[in-house]
Amino acid sequence: MKSVEGIILKKIPRREADLVFEIYTKEMGLTHFQAKSVRKHSAKLKSGLDVFNHIELFYAQSKYMPIATDFKIRDDFSYMKKNLKLLKLANFASYIIGKIFEPGLADGKAWNRISEHFHTIGKEGLEIPRAINSTYAFCYQILHLNGIQPELDKCVRCGKLVLEENLVISLTGGGIAHYKCLNMHRIDPYRIANATLSVSGGVLNLAGQADLKPGIVLSRSADEETWADFRKLTEILFQYHFGITIDLDVTSGLTYN
Repeated sequence: MKSVEGIILKKIPRREADLVFEIYTKEMGLTHFQAKSVRKHSAKLKSGLDVFNHIELFYAQSKYMPIATDFKIRDDFSYMKKNLKLLKLANFASYIIGKIFEPGLADGKAWNRISEHFHTIGKEGLEIPRAINSTYAFCYQILHLNGIQPELDKCVRCGKLVLEENLVISLTGGGIAHYKCLNMHRIDPYRIANATLSVSGGVLNLAGQADLKPGIVLSRSADEETWADFRKLTEILFQYHFGITIDLDVTSGLTYN
């Protein structure tokens, strides 16, 4: 019998009693599995195949879709599921994974980042502001996983190393720029639309740690102003490259589309 390790992202009703589960797996990437008759009261799979469970799933291959036959729970993230705001963050992660990753493509690094993210925001006692910051760090990691790595060391206009605090992100230029260089060229349409962003060395430091585990990123010393600028940077990059609007505000509701 074949098996995969994965995190359940979504379940979709099918026919009278079946469910289709969208799962990001270590071995197969984003994949769909069918669980037959699982909505019946007597179904043995009914109690464990909950959204956001980290599981080992056993399955049988079929012509159209793998059929789930059994499972073992690695972590059910019970603390996260009792907190509405953490659940919203998990739902957001599920949304962007399903939106951005192509089904059927295994990616070990993507699996590590996705698994690490859910285990970070699912950790008992994690404060909501830190969970939100971790989510933004996860989003920045997704940019990297998709080959989007803004130039953070040299000005994209003049090519010189950036040594000053008066810096901006040039989206069309693909990275960091001196403010004076961007003013001289005046060819960045996102500058006209106020979508360039002044950034500090602290923001660049956070962005440069995108490949680290979320827990390590959270442990780095950064004040709230720096995190706020990092969140804004991530929002702008996501909108520009993926067409996804993010606003995971620390004090109000969570919106994205």
